[in-house]
Amino acid sequence: METIKLKHEDRIKALDNCPSKANYNGDLVLFRWVKTPITEDSFTPHSLLREKLKSMCDAWGLSVYQCLEEAEAELKNLTKRNREKYNAIAVCKITNSDGVKYQSGRNKKHFTFFPNEDFDCVAKFNLIKGDE
Repeated sequence: METIKLKHEDRIKALDNCPSKANYNGDLVLFRWVKTPITEDSFTPHSLLREKLKSMCDAWGLSVYQCLEEAEAELKNLTKRNREKYNAIAVCKITNSDGVKYQSGRNKKHFTFFPNEDFDCVAKFNLIKGDE
């Protein structure tokens, strides 16, 4: 099996057990909050935005949800500051070759996705729900 190189891999590998070895095997349709129009900014890991998160493994991945309803509910509950960053939901079918994906956090429908270095988030995530 060929090894894939992840985006920001040099920084990720510096963290213990990152990403988790609990990689989900198989395809998953996953939903992500984005800002319209969709640009690369919607796919910047939190670790690059906030210094204090640089040592947290999951902050190097992207938060995604396994079901649209859960993504919608969480989006509606964002703080006003975060609502300025995200106003829509995009969807993508993630395969094993696209990167590492695993369930994370207390919410069983929340996943963290570490895309491979060639994965084009802007091209692959399709807008499905935005501010009406």
